[in-house]
Amino acid sequence: MKITLSSAKNKVVVPEQTKEFTELEIERVVDFAKQKKVVAFIEGFGPLLLWEGADYDAAGQWTDTDVDARIKAIF
Repeated sequence: MKITLSSAKNKVVVPEQTKEFTELEIERVVDFAKQKKVVAFIEGFGPLLLWEGADYDAAGQWTDTDVDARIKAIF
């Protein structure tokens, strides 16, 4: 059976989950140079966008210390 709606509707299909973190295990950090973005993959959390676009350019040659500071700022 198919039901056609009169207009498009947005519905949450995966409920939000809340998790408390006291420390983060960084699995890897990937620099997508062509897309100008850096993403950290965090165990139990998933991907986290660190820098993109103009922020990517401003970050320049980032270090592990920069990644640590950026993740703490986002969290």
